[in-house]
Amino acid sequence: MTRAEIEARHLELEREGRFNDEPFGEDWTMSLPVTKRYPYIRRNPIRKLDIAWKRALIINPFIKKNTKALGVEVKGKEHLAGLKSAIVTTNHVHILDCIAVKHALLPKRTKYVVAEFNVMKGTLGRMMQAEGILPLSKDRQVMRKFDEAVGYYLNKGQFVAICPEQAMWEMYDKPRPFKIGAFHYAVKYDVPVLPIFITFRPSGTYDAEGNEIKHFTVNIMPPLYANKELNPKEQAKDLMKRNYQACVDKYEEVYGKKLVYETKEN
Repeated sequence: MTRAEIEARHLELEREGRFNDEPFGEDWTMSLPVTKRYPYIRRNPIRKLDIAWKRALIINPFIKKNTKALGVEVKGKEHLAGLKSAIVTTNHVHILDCIAVKHALLPKRTKYVVAEFNVMKGTLGRMMQAEGILPLSKDRQVMRKFDEAVGYYLNKGQFVAICPEQAMWEMYDKPRPFKIGAFHYAVKYDVPVLPIFITFRPSGTYDAEGNEIKHFTVNIMPPLYANKELNPKEQAKDLMKRNYQACVDKYEEVYGKKLVYETKEN
């Protein structure tokens, strides 16, 4: 898939207002089903030891290598001060953007919420599970385990990252409208929302198609706290609105232009 084809598809979906669709559909070819047996919470000491060596010998070197390859720069690290735990929200713009976010939030441990079809077979899937992905599911019983895990890790003082735009739009620079789920969990577990917005900057190098390779800037913005004068449903909506506006403001600040969607109405 060429860069021009990807951008053309983004523009097509943007014009139709389909901001939360997967541009090229969901790929289930390498996916494993997420069942009640999925290890959302790992309490077995032997399993914990197995995870520890995978992280030390495989995952951490992989993250370090790809953080460098993505040219990750972090801004706003001061906004992590004093945060025990939080729901982290971030735009989804690359298959490895989770690495950039995890790197930006160190030394905090961050669990990442992923779509069900991202639970992969083979070595890659085992490494992703070892790093602590929390897959969504269409099965209500499985989602009860997911819900328990979100609360468990937040209570342990970790971050749980959710992409409220839902789908990945590769190297798309605009913020997209949000889904409510991330903010529901922030209200339910009484933790702040930590907004992140990834922006791009030029690298001065080019790919085989002649497109300039862009480097990543992970912008960590001030945490948002629920307005306790509202009922829980309205608290979540209010958090979502403020988080989206923070991303719009950061987009306009970094790129020096107003956010305009190429919708049919325009």
